[in-house]
Order: sequence, then C-alpha cells, then structure tokens
Amino acid sequence: MISKQIELRNEGGLHARPATFFAETAAKFEAAVTVTFKEKQVDGKRVIGLMRLGAKQGDVVTVTADGADEAAAMDSLESFLNRIDA
Repeated sequence: MISKQIELRNEGGLHARPATFFAETAAKFEAAVTVTFKEKQVDGKRVIGLMRLGAKQGDVVTVTADGADEAAAMDSLESFLNRIDA
C-alpha cells in the first residue's frame, strides 16, 4: 500500500472534469484507489464520490493505492493531480 499527500494545483480542484479524468485514470489500474479529504474517504474510481469531497485548489488530499500495480497507479494519479491545467 502506498499513500501520499498531494496538493491540488489546478484551479478547479476536484470538480466534474478533473474528477472524471482522475476516476478514469484510476480505473485503468487493478489497485484499489482511495482519496481522503477532511475525514471523508471515497473510492478514487467513482466520480460522484470525488466531487462530494469538495476539494479545491490548494487543498491537500491523501491518495492511497493498494494492489499489484499500486506504484504505477500512484505515479499516474500523482502526475495528474500535480498538473495545473487539469
């Protein structure tokens, strides 16, 4: 299991479009992906859950990947969240 705290850099945080892209990216991997923000934990492969977190630009979320391809999943998801144009 790998967990990382990541600051959201894009202007909209995890609103509809970035949440969709995040979930689509997470779904490409076998590893289970969870995202935690302010005591709320959601499945990183579910758009609605990600949007319900209400995470905005500058907020720090904890992303956890657990499974056979967890390192590759974390690399892809971290790269996505670090983009300012997401």
